[in-house]
Amino acid sequence: MRSSGRLVTALRDEENIRLTRSDHTITAEAATETLAKELDVAVGAPLLVIDCQLYAAGPYAVATGRLVFRPDVLCLTASADPALSAPRQAGAFGLTALTPRPPGPPAEQPTRRQGE
Repeated sequence: MRSSGRLVTALRDEENIRLTRSDHTITAEAATETLAKELDVAVGAPLLVIDCQLYAAGPYAVATGRLVFRPDVLCLTASADPALSAPRQAGAFGLTALTPRPPGPPAEQPTRRQGE
């Protein structure tokens, strides 16, 4: 299986396909028996699932994929930019990075108080 960066490069360099956008749907689901065995988790453990579609010119996806991660080993970083989001689509954002979660407990995120 190719990493997404190598896939994008292969589409560009080998197939002359220039991507114009990618859509990601991020959900959680319980580990099936097969996924539990593959990811070394208990059956029913929560998993992070990312379904993605890559687009070039035209309305049809040129590549699709499904990535399944253990939430304890992945950090999802996203950037919210209303200018890049579809109009009237609540919660849309641009996905910027998927990185391994650093070892140890999750870092506590500062909370912002209203008016700050």
